[in-house]
Amino acid sequence: MKKEELQVLGIPDETIREVQKIHGRDMEKLKARLGSTSETIRLNREREAVIAMVKLVNSPDNLDRILTYVNRAYYAEQREAAQAERDREQSNEEEQK
Repeated sequence: MKKEELQVLGIPDETIREVQKIHGRDMEKLKARLGSTSETIRLNREREAVIAMVKLVNSPDNLDRILTYVNRAYYAEQREAAQAERDREQSNEEEQK
């Protein structure tokens, strides 16, 4: 509810200010609680993911496949980043000419 709406109802300005302060404090408490709740949810998801991965890693064949995949993904990412850097450098050189 806006201040003007409260004034139309005949509520004194001092009372409106006090209500706004109370509302502000309540909102800050709610934000803090929601923030910690979302953090807890995120941590629980990460914990569940780790537990699932541990079950997979227990097998040497699975571990080998996982590490091979991660290795390939890492090097592909590095190649893409290097190519993007070369493209930027080439573009800058062409702009300077």
